Amino acid sequence: MADTKKFSEFTDIGTPTENTNLVGFVNDDNVRFTVGDIDIADLDGTVNLDTQTNGILPITKGGTGADNQDSALNLISGANNKEDYRILRVLLAGAYWVRQETNYRLNGTFRNVFGGSPQIIGDVLEFGTAKSSATDHGSVFIPSRSAKLTELAFKWVSGTAMSLSAGQSWTIRVYKLNNTSDDVTVAGNWQLHANTNVSINSSSNGFPFFVSPENIFFPINQVYMFVLVETGTAIGSTTAEIDVYLQFRQELDRY
Repeated sequence: MADTKKFSEFTDIGTPTENTNLVGFVNDDNVRFTVGDIDIADLDGTVNLDTQTNGILPITKGGTGADNQDSALNLISGANNKEDYRILRVLLAGAYWVRQETNYRLNGTFRNVFGGSPQIIGDVLEFGTAKSSATDHGSVFIPSRSAKLTELAFKWVSGTAMSLSAGQSWTIRVYKLNNTSDDVTVAGNWQLHANTNVSINSSSNGFPFFVSPENIFFPINQVYMFVLVETGTAIGSTTAEIDVYLQFRQELDRY
């Protein structure tokens, strides 16, 4: 049987490093090991110091510098993260709180830009195959879960260059259908949801390529439309096409 020692008998005070020796028991044997040899995976089943429950170390002990779990979570979830998939698991108010995030990309095409079909509020971004006939069809985005648009990129793909005059410009806006049962081809059935950061004028003439960071939230169970809108002097209709790529971050919170 291993010997025990009272905590009060450890009187020396020091600053631990990865080479600091700790002592403990493995079964009935005394053991000595260094802090640097501890792996967080080895701590599964340890007691949570905040709640006296088993199985997870609280995020307040995780070294974020925050003095409460909400602040620590905000520091982590707001940080840049290049992974396509991540899960945050923390203990909040005595319950396990999980945030699962996935990134996905959706692409579409503006056809016959600057006034051609399909045209509702402006040129409609079409997803998948082109609608037929273009004059009486829209194309919509319906998020399967609440999602955030984090990036919009486009490329002018027609062989004829974009040619805008001074005072001519365009942008991309997002509209939400007033009622999910409304006719999508009626302009009055839509309301502005958000403006993107896209702003194009004659300085981009040629075959423009554009990448725009975005921060537009899309609640679930709604119908949305991406629209190319002329914002200056009217631009003559063309048969040109623009391919658009939309990067979304989807979040799922569970308790």
